[in-house]
Amino acid sequence: MTTEEGRLHGRQTLHRLTEETPSAHPARVIFCKLSEDCWAETYIMDEGENTARFIIRIQREMDDDFVKGTIAHEYAHCLSWYWEDADHGPAFGLAFSKVWSLLFDEGV
Repeated sequence: MTTEEGRLHGRQTLHRLTEETPSAHPARVIFCKLSEDCWAETYIMDEGENTARFIIRIQREMDDDFVKGTIAHEYAHCLSWYWEDADHGPAFGLAFSKVWSLLFDEGV
């Protein structure tokens, strides 16, 4: 289960990503109970003009060790949202590579 420390690190990870590689809309991470076969999902919440934002929902049962990588994956969806219809197409791959390098490459 994701601990309070794991949730804090997840929010800090998302904050760093949004600062260094902004997406089309603000993003928010929520830790909640998802179906057994779903570890994370990303969608747009649009409450009117200029209020759209990305919501990243993370399975609260996830171990802390997987939160950072999962947020990287889901944020890559935010970055590639308007570039392609495929969930994991070339635009997603490029976005994920950028995000992964930012978070996990040595010396960064």
